[in-house]
Amino acid sequence: MKEELKEFEKKVSHSQIEIDRVDRLEDQVKTIAARPEVTTERSSTSSDFQINDLVQSNRMMLLRLSALEETNERLVRKIVELERK
Repeated sequence: MKEELKEFEKKVSHSQIEIDRVDRLEDQVKTIAARPEVTTERSSTSSDFQINDLVQSNRMMLLRLSALEETNERLVRKIVELERK
């Protein structure tokens, strides 16, 4: 049972690392999108493409974050259940 508990704790730790990584990437996207050169050069096609690419990346990161949070919650529930036994 201790081995199972350690394995779940390891998975939760990896999930937290992924969640932190997604948070950092989201902050970077927001920083880039807030730059004056990005907001003032919207007329250029390449800037529009870059912004659309960032929006898509952000959407994918948020989906990944959501999946990781669900996995994390499930693992925490399993850990609590194992600790009760």
